[in-house]
Amino acid sequence: MGKHMMQYRVNRPLWVDGNRHELVHWVVAGLPVTIFYNKFGPDTFDYLDWHWHEELQLCLALSGDICVQVGEASHLISRDGAILINSRQLHKISRKSDAAEYVCMDISQAFLCQPSDYELYRKYKEPVLGLHGKPPYVFSGKNPHEAVILDTLHQMWECYQKKEFGYELDLYRMLLHVWKEFILTIPAQETAEEQTEESIRLRKIISFIRREYMNNISLNDVADSVYLSKSECCRFFRKATGQSLFAYISHYRIDKSLELLTQTDKKISVIAAEVGFSTQSYYTECFKKQIGLTPYQFRQSRQSEGVAGRLRDEEELSSNSEHVEED
Repeated sequence: MGKHMMQYRVNRPLWVDGNRHELVHWVVAGLPVTIFYNKFGPDTFDYLDWHWHEELQLCLALSGDICVQVGEASHLISRDGAILINSRQLHKISRKSDAAEYVCMDISQAFLCQPSDYELYRKYKEPVLGLHGKPPYVFSGKNPHEAVILDTLHQMWECYQKKEFGYELDLYRMLLHVWKEFILTIPAQETAEEQTEESIRLRKIISFIRREYMNNISLNDVADSVYLSKSECCRFFRKATGQSLFAYISHYRIDKSLELLTQTDKKISVIAAEVGFSTQSYYTECFKKQIGLTPYQFRQSRQSEGVAGRLRDEEELSSNSEHVEED
């Protein structure tokens, strides 16, 4: 069973709406930055599927390699590297090594100042927001400003983990430092007020698939949703995501079936139908190709893991009770 684990292609769940807009949870109300730790590996998750958020996002790789795909471009971020993903950029993050760890630092649009604070906004905020619709900025430490930014991001993560008194103020101070150093690395840009047409189109296609995945989706249905011909739609989707349209639909259906396999007792034939597969045999074929196990084997493996986990918890509880009684 163990040899199959590396084949899992499992998507980490995200809190998103029907338009793939991630609804960011702010850990500390009022603090303009929130930090999340993510771990990819054979026993956790392999990727975060396409999504976007209003917030700017800094991703810092702690170990291993991750791939950040934004539109047609893929960016490899290795250990101690980072990337800035601007507001409303549709993106996908996946692992490119056996295991990878990284932290996301989401920065509120309210950070620093508002457009009404004209002088500050023009001088310090507009240069960064002006990158909207343009490729993400990758930090590799190639100049002194980037080196300072990467070091400060590591300090922010350490500060957040320790949560010593006043850490919120320290995070704010360090974020200001990062912002200043970043402005010094980029040329002046005109503010882009609209998203690129390609980004909007890709988001519409993905939203359509996620809304209709349980039904019989035809190429014509998808193409009509974005006013393209069938051939143009296929070419666009492959160019934008690196995979075929129907491969994406199949992967998404498999991801949805994983939830039903682990969270319900429904028959596999019922699950296959509920996620949009025409037959159980075709579902099993696609599932094994993506996950490395049949749906039945996957369900059994997860049930075994659950039993093992409960036994460990019971042993720990029993051990703790014995210590209490001895005391």
